[in-house]
Amino acid sequence: MPVLSEVISALEALWPPERAEQWDAVGTVCGDPDAPVGRVLFAVDPVQEVVDEAVELGADLLVTHHPLYLRGTTTVSAGTFKGRAVHTLIKHDIALHVAHTNADRADPGVSDALAGALDLRVTGPLVPDPSDPAGRRGLGRICELDPPMRLAELAERAAKRLPATAQGIRVAGDPERTIRTLRRGPRRRRRRLRHRRPAPPPRLRGPAAEPARAGRRGALGHRVALDRAGRGPARRDLRPPRLGPAHPRIP
Repeated sequence: MPVLSEVISALEALWPPERAEQWDAVGTVCGDPDAPVGRVLFAVDPVQEVVDEAVELGADLLVTHHPLYLRGTTTVSAGTFKGRAVHTLIKHDIALHVAHTNADRADPGVSDALAGALDLRVTGPLVPDPSDPAGRRGLGRICELDPPMRLAELAERAAKRLPATAQGIRVAGDPERTIRTLRRGPRRRRRRLRHRRPAPPPRLRGPAAEPARAGRRGALGHRVALDRAGRGPARRDLRPPRLGPAHPRIP
C-alpha cells in the first residue's frame, strides 16, 4: 500500500503546484507523509459535510479542488468552521490535499472534465499558459457544441449529467437561444475586479434572471458562460446566456 508522500507525488505530477496562481493556496494541508493510503475521496469543497463523509467512508486522504485556507489563518480552534474540519481530519488520520488553479491549468484539467461530461469539443484554453508551446494548457476552456442546441436543452443535459446540488443548475438567458460556442471561465479575484451585478434583460425577471454565479465569494469562474453566436450591439438583451452549477459557500 502506498504512503501519503507517494500519493502526493503522483498528484503533483498531474497538477504541479508551481502552476497555481500566485494568490492560490494549494498543496497538503494536513497529514502524515508516512501514513498508508488505501482509500481517497475527491470533492469540490472541504466543508464539514465532506469531511464527515470521508470519515464515514474510511478514507485516508481527502483531495479537494477549493482550498480550506485561501487567505491564511491564525487559529485552528475547533470552535471555528475550518478549525473543526482540521480537528476532525487529524483525529481520524485523514490527510487533506488541495489542487485548485494548478488543476484548472493542467492538460487535461478540471475544465476538460466538465467539457467531457457535457459532450463539448474543446478548441483551446480561455487564458493560454505562455509556458506551454503546444497552446493546450491554461485557465478555462473554449468549447463548441456539435450539433448546436437550445439553451434549455443544454441546461437539461447539465442537470442530468453533473452531480446534484441543493440549488441545482442556474440559467440566465433566452431558453430558446441556439448555443454553438461555450466558455468555461477562470476564477477572478473580487478584490481586484469590482463587478457590478448586471441588470437582467427586460424579458427576464425573478428567479430566471439570477446571474449564474457559483456559491461562494468571488467565484465568478465557477460557472459556464455561454458565448452567443455572432456579434452585435452591446445591448442588455444581447448579453451571453449563462449556465452554472451551484456549490456550497465556504464561510
